[in-house]
Amino acid sequence: PGHPNEAVITNDGGVYYTKDITVPENEGKPIFEVRNRGYNVTQFYSCATKNEAGSHYFLAGAQDNGSHQFEQVGINATFEITGGDGGFCFIDQDESNIQITSYVFNAYFVTNNEWTQYRDVGSGTQGLFINPTDYNSSTNTLFAAADDGNLFRYKNIHFSNSNNEDLLELGIDQISAISVSPYHEDTVFVGTTTGEVYIVSDATANEVDVTSISNNMVTGYISSIAIGADNQHILITSTSYGVQSVW
Repeated sequence: PGHPNEAVITNDGGVYYTKDITVPENEGKPIFEVRNRGYNVTQFYSCATKNEAGSHYFLAGAQDNGSHQFEQVGINATFEITGGDGGFCFIDQDESNIQITSYVFNAYFVTNNEWTQYRDVGSGTQGLFINPTDYNSSTNTLFAAADDGNLFRYKNIHFSNSNNEDLLELGIDQISAISVSPYHEDTVFVGTTTGEVYIVSDATANEVDVTSISNNMVTGYISSIAIGADNQHILITSTSYGVQSVW
C-alpha cells in the first residue's frame, strides 16, 4: 500500500522483494532480491563431507535454494556454488578437490578446484526430479538413474575433456535409490519405485550382471539403501503409505 511498484512474493524458496514489479520482459523483467535473513526456510536433500580430520568443509543440496559450500561450524553464511534445486552432492574421499553437485534429473556440476571453475555433466532430462545418484571415490565414477530402469555411468568424471557417459540397460523398473558398495568398487545396489532391490555386479565393465535380492518381500517405493558390515548386511527403506518402511 502506498508503493504500487514494489512487491513482496513468497514461494518454496522463501521471501523475495522487488523495487519495481512493472518492468516488462523486453526491458529485463523485475529484479527480485532474497529476503531470507535471520530465519531458516531451507530444506536440505543431501550433504557431503571432506574426509579430513577436523575439517568444517561441507557441501549440501537444498530444495529450491541451490547447492551450498560450508566452511565454518555453527549457523553462519554459506556460498551458493550452483543454483536451482540442489540434489545429491559428493566430495571425493581420496581426492577432496574433486567435488560434485547436482540440479534436477541427470544434471551435474563437477569441479577440480573447489568451485573456482566447474563444468556441466549430463543432459538434465532423464531420471527422477531429485535424481538417485551415488559416487565411487576409488574409481571416480558417478552412477545416476536414467529413464525406464536404466542406469547412467560417468567414468573418470574429474577429467575436464570428456563426459564419459554410458547408458547401462538393466531391464528393471524405474530406479529410485542407488548405493555404491564400500567393499567392492564394481558392486552397486539399486532399488526401484516398485519395491525391488538389485545387485549390479561388474558395474565398471562393458557388460554388467543384474541380480534381484529382494525376493518380492518389499512393498512400495525404495527410497534408500545402506550397506552395513559387509555386502550381506543391508538396510532398505520404503516410503509408500501403509507398508513396512524399514527392512
